[in-house]
Amino acid sequence: MFIHDIYVLGESDIFEIKATEEATVNLELEKLPPCYHTLLSGKIFYKSSPIKDATVMVMDINYNPISSTITDENGNYRFCNLLKPGKYKVFASAIGYNASKVKTILINQYKEAKLSFVLKKSKIFVNGIVYGKIMEAGSRKPIEDAEIYLESSNGSCETIYNTISNNSGQYLIYNIFPNDYKMIVKKQGYMVTQPIELKIKKYDRINLYFDLVKNPAHYTNTISGMITFEEKPIPNVAVFLYLLDKQGNEKIVQLQQTSRNGLYMFSNVESGYYLVKGKLQNGLIYKKPFKIEWLFLTGHQYFI
Repeated sequence: MFIHDIYVLGESDIFEIKATEEATVNLELEKLPPCYHTLLSGKIFYKSSPIKDATVMVMDINYNPISSTITDENGNYRFCNLLKPGKYKVFASAIGYNASKVKTILINQYKEAKLSFVLKKSKIFVNGIVYGKIMEAGSRKPIEDAEIYLESSNGSCETIYNTISNNSGQYLIYNIFPNDYKMIVKKQGYMVTQPIELKIKKYDRINLYFDLVKNPAHYTNTISGMITFEEKPIPNVAVFLYLLDKQGNEKIVQLQQTSRNGLYMFSNVESGYYLVKGKLQNGLIYKKPFKIEWLFLTGHQYFI
């Protein structure tokens, strides 16, 4: 008679019991996983040489991962009594190699299934990688859509590789052939970085962070708008820009006149709190002529 486990051996936490004390110890047992009596084995090669530490992944027919293992020093792998009978998808991968094609295999009980793979060397694995993050100097905020250029350093300024940063400020350039390069980062509104000299060798993985400095010429604040009456633009309106101090006091700092389309714009505005006011006068200056005459009456002076 064959004796086998039904539940996995369970154990309690360590506890202390003293004289005249009683202890209650409950255990929740786990059922022993079923033994399917199946075997999937094989070997992973590069040309005729076995690949050590290659990963073999078994998935169901919908490509959902089920189990994985790695090869031994002879390139062998095994899934023993882990897979219930049925169809599976299997593929293999290893560092420095391209992932294999996915193969389909049928697993039966009491029968060994064999499946081997031949991997190809990865060309991009050999070449260099440059990656990192673009951030704003001072605030350390990530900068999106910054342009990263990897140019030849032979004096031709020829762009060899080009990419942009994502919304987290991250960038990555891979498959860079061994050579001498210079790297430049550009973003409108920021100063262009000084070129960084890079010597890329095989298998290089270079992590570079860039802090971009705002270009003051691109950050002149503007305030603009339209002056209307009954939703129609009014030309020649005097528009006043008031700066408010911490006490709420107002001070006129700029004056503009609207265009024929009722538009105005204040430029080179410093950071702060403002009010915009508009007014239109008839443009006439009121003048009333008068003259002064002197009358001398009994020692008193009068003027009219």
